[in-house]
Amino acid sequence: MVSLDYQIIDAFTSEPFAGNPAAVIVLDTDEYPEDSFLLNIAREFNLSETAFLIPFHTSGNDFFHLRWFTPTTEVDLCGHATLASAHVLFSTQNKDSSSLTFHTKSGALIATKRGDLIELDFPEELVGAEPFTSSEEQAPLEGVLEVALPDTKILNIARNRVDYLIEIDSTAHGLQSLPIDISALKHFQSRGVIITTAARVPGLDFHSRGFFPLSGVDEDPVTGSAHCMLGPYWIEKLGKKVVRATQGGPRTGEIEVEWDRVKKRVYLRGSAVTVAKGSIMKPTVHPPAGTRTDSHTLMDLPQERTEMPHEDVEEERSCLVLYASQTGNAEDIAHGIGRMLERMHIKRRICAMDQCDLMDLMNENRVIFVASTTGQGEIPDNMKQFWPAILRRSLHPTLLDHLSFALFGLGDSSYPKYNFTAKKLYRRLIQLGARPMVERGEGDESHPQGIDAGLALWLKDLRQVMEAEMPLPLGLTPIPDDCLLPPTYSVKFGKHALGEETVHAAPTRSGLTLAATVTQNDRITADDHWQDVRHIVMSIPSPHLAYDPGDIAVLWPENPKTEVERLIEVCKWQDIANTPLNIRTIRDDDDDDDVPALPSPCTLRTLARYHFDFMSVPKRRFFELLRHFVTNEMHVEKLTEFCGTTSDNQEDLWDYTTRPRRNILEVLADFKETLSLPIDYVLDLFPVLRPRQYSLASSLKVHPGEAHVLAAIVEYKTSMHIPRVGIASRWLRSLKPGTRLTMGLIRGAMRPPPTPGAKCVMIAPGTGVAPMRALIQDRIATSGGSDGATEQLLVFGNRQREKDFLLRFEWESYVASNQLSLSLAFSRDTPGPDHSKFYVQHALRREWRRVDTWLRKDGGYVYVCGSSGKMPQAVREALVEIFQRGMQLDQGKEVAMGGSGGRDEAEAVLVKMEKEGRYLQETW
Repeated sequence: MVSLDYQIIDAFTSEPFAGNPAAVIVLDTDEYPEDSFLLNIAREFNLSETAFLIPFHTSGNDFFHLRWFTPTTEVDLCGHATLASAHVLFSTQNKDSSSLTFHTKSGALIATKRGDLIELDFPEELVGAEPFTSSEEQAPLEGVLEVALPDTKILNIARNRVDYLIEIDSTAHGLQSLPIDISALKHFQSRGVIITTAARVPGLDFHSRGFFPLSGVDEDPVTGSAHCMLGPYWIEKLGKKVVRATQGGPRTGEIEVEWDRVKKRVYLRGSAVTVAKGSIMKPTVHPPAGTRTDSHTLMDLPQERTEMPHEDVEEERSCLVLYASQTGNAEDIAHGIGRMLERMHIKRRICAMDQCDLMDLMNENRVIFVASTTGQGEIPDNMKQFWPAILRRSLHPTLLDHLSFALFGLGDSSYPKYNFTAKKLYRRLIQLGARPMVERGEGDESHPQGIDAGLALWLKDLRQVMEAEMPLPLGLTPIPDDCLLPPTYSVKFGKHALGEETVHAAPTRSGLTLAATVTQNDRITADDHWQDVRHIVMSIPSPHLAYDPGDIAVLWPENPKTEVERLIEVCKWQDIANTPLNIRTIRDDDDDDDVPALPSPCTLRTLARYHFDFMSVPKRRFFELLRHFVTNEMHVEKLTEFCGTTSDNQEDLWDYTTRPRRNILEVLADFKETLSLPIDYVLDLFPVLRPRQYSLASSLKVHPGEAHVLAAIVEYKTSMHIPRVGIASRWLRSLKPGTRLTMGLIRGAMRPPPTPGAKCVMIAPGTGVAPMRALIQDRIATSGGSDGATEQLLVFGNRQREKDFLLRFEWESYVASNQLSLSLAFSRDTPGPDHSKFYVQHALRREWRRVDTWLRKDGGYVYVCGSSGKMPQAVREALVEIFQRGMQLDQGKEVAMGGSGGRDEAEAVLVKMEKEGRYLQETW
């Protein structure tokens, strides 16, 4: 007999004998004992949950496999036992760690120290995920509740995929002392029944009790996983960002919940205390030699590449493709790589980096990364969870020594941090022991042939390496490049065409969206000015409208009706455009939803209006498909040339598409006479019309129930007869007051200072002034007009004062009321010191004494917003020179701007500001 050490932890409480108790056992083995043994231990403790952990046996590693058992069964997710597990580890073998990762049946769960609290990063479980199919289904439950909760007013009955949520009015009786017939709750065929009510105690938002009779737990004092539903439910209901709650009957605990709608994650925060320690006896079990471990086995990380098990060809010939994409280009390339792997008969899985965790990388032999760089070296939004996870210092340098990888980066060499995301990801993978199959590839938007110039050669090298390392089984040959691959989707026509009023209905968008009505769409530049800039105001009556300065509006543009009709005519869809379509996936290489979010109803007309980006410039992938859908041999030959990888092929494609900005509709029109497009391939052929993001230009404190945006209309001429106009630009300009649309909200990178009176310097050329307007309005409204918000400097720049001084009268009004300082730079009006153009960096230098004092001495904040070209770097250089001059002056030295003395110290000031979150930048 051997013994296992255990601890009993009270979770979600700072006092012993409160909260929710759980037993925690850390197993020093490579695999779990039999399930029956684990269940017997859980029964012996007879607590709501017992947690069993196995560490990865690599020194300095903070990764554990975690399973939870009740006295009757194993469960997929448990919050309080996860908190208890983290408390044990942070208190013992992982004292120096700041976070831990648990590999569970619900995916990777992260526990992080937050002061005296522990934060759990859990998946959201929203009510409505499993809606009632009819009122008849809900009625019997109301009868059950009359028995379970006599004389109690039921306010709402909802459910998600695992639990029921019952909101009650507890005015008459407090929920904590409310008598509940638990046996009646067994009629709810679910994991649990959560009863909740609004709190009537200052500092708390709601109270709840959780009952799990079918899992062998009549009442669980504090159920962390239930708050993955409760938190979002009350955050939506109360319009808050963070809610605080208690849960339990006679025994209660406290929990804090935050919900990230975009990432679909819930952050649970609480305390835990150790109340008992001991050991439990375990019989020694020797599994038969050669026995394969079950699905719960945790494989040792290999020390040598030769130790990796390759049990069959199918398992070895697989590859994971991960992308980090802001605008969709990296995602498109990732799917193109997937098609290359398909031709090589390699099993593939394609998903965004944030859909993958370290456990996935540790279970893969080969991974191909495609990463774009946005702004000034920032990572894309769908990489913001993945990157911190692999950047953790506690990761062992051999963690990924089993992994072979390839990486292609997308960037623009006109920006200072060209392909910065790909470069730092490449370095980090090598630091963790991964082996590159080929050199890092780089695509440059500024290259005459664009991204394709670097991509084509990189793909050729990668394919050669993979063919050598992953040879085809005997009797199998690659699918030729000129052979049409099967479609991704099956598209079938319904029986009856829809009426015009139905076909032209706007689609329902997925995710958190708000219904908005345009109330104002004004041009705010001079009528004779070349640039049309719009100030658009949207009214949003929803009680759920909540945003802060720096947040971003998401809008879905629509293709113009005239161009939609033209596409229908070119593709010969006149007789089928209004027929409903039934679409399902027929391939399994994508971790995203089986079918992309489509208009409803879905017809070729609604796809053309709301889903197909047919006014964009086509990429090589478009021609690779299109050549199969024309019947003229000369057309096939020409389109095939556009697909080639030689410099002549690339130059021809550039001259035909990118240089004149010829769009997909115009290309299809060129080949109209012999075009025959199979309906199954429409979703493969046309790129997706993606939403656009605009910084909000308003504060809810000044404009309640409204959202404002500033948008510059993109319009220019090329060799094409018709001027080029951006899709979103054309749509925005067409919006009339009264137009209804759908708007989403996402959190931006720029946040107001934590103290309202903090001094702020805001640098914003052009429409970069939008978030500055929101910030200025918010600060003035917060201060109530007092001096607290007067120490804010706006450095605004554009071309001409009389043509494009955006929101001029508003700024001048603030200046007149002593609520704002204003420094202006109009590049075509005011010559620079050497008679060159005068930009915002020059205006910033003009204010050097105030800027140096506010930022370097008084702890102020800098906000930079605008084009991500040369401006951000020029502003940064100006700030370094300002600090340099101020520090020299402190030493009694009067030096000119741009001198050489003390530059390192001045740069250190700026770096310190960045680390402290006092230098905030958003560029595009």
